[in-house]
Amino acid sequence: MWIKRVDYDDLRERAMKAEMRIEWHAALELKLRGRVAELEAGILKANDEAHSARKETVNRPATPVNLEALFDDEDPELVEQDRRRAAAEGTTDGLLALDE
Repeated sequence: MWIKRVDYDDLRERAMKAEMRIEWHAALELKLRGRVAELEAGILKANDEAHSARKETVNRPATPVNLEALFDDEDPELVEQDRRRAAAEGTTDGLLALDE
C-alpha cells in the first residue's frame, strides 16, 4: 500500500478550491432565493388581481339588453325562407314557433 505524501501547498490549493466552491454554491443559493421571492410576489399579485376582478364582476349591476334591437336587422325574406323550410321539414325553431 502506497501512502501518498501531501505537501502543504497541495493542501492549501485544495482548501482554496473547496472554499471557492462553497462561495459559488452560496451565491447560487442566494440568487435562487431571490428568484423564488420574485415568483411568490408575482403569484400573490396575480391572485389579488383575480380576486379584485371577481369582486368587480359580482358587484357590477346587470346591463339591460334590448332583445328587440337584436332582431331588428333581420332580412324578412330570409325569415320567410326559414319558415317555409321548417314547415316543409316538419320542424319548427323556438323563435319561429313564437311568431306563429
